[in-house]
Amino acid sequence: MDIAKTRDLLDRIPSRTDYEWRNFEIESQGSWHRQMRYVLRQKETLADAIDRITAEIELSEYLLSRIVDTKEQAIRARIVSANNNGLSRERSDLQQQLGQVDAWLATYDDSEFEDVIRGLELNEGDSWSETLGREIGVEVLSDKQASKASLMQASMLPLADYKKSV
Repeated sequence: MDIAKTRDLLDRIPSRTDYEWRNFEIESQGSWHRQMRYVLRQKETLADAIDRITAEIELSEYLLSRIVDTKEQAIRARIVSANNNGLSRERSDLQQQLGQVDAWLATYDDSEFEDVIRGLELNEGDSWSETLGREIGVEVLSDKQASKASLMQASMLPLADYKKSV
């Protein structure tokens, strides 16, 4: 298979499926407030990474154009092309992921974003008791008992949250 066909196939395969994004990235954050914080951080990180990669590509092409010696320019052009192919693939993957983030965020309005700020701390008890409760449940199902480490973590919760977790 030639490299052009390989690149075409890779262009059509998502770097992260919607299923993976929803079930293994967002849902692993626990409460809705934690999910929202995670997604907002993802948006910031992805946008910055896309900008950085775009600047790297532009800078490498600019520096290449400044080389006077034609032989050196031809050799460096091959290096720049290979590097920029990798950077372009990375940027494309990040743009696809940013699209998922934007689509998820578009389902909420400004009042819900404000609720994240007000409600994160208020929902921590539920989030931690649910997270530790799931961990203990998996251990009991798989090992027939909860681990000492999980029970120690759960014991650090306030009594009401501890009771919810076990």
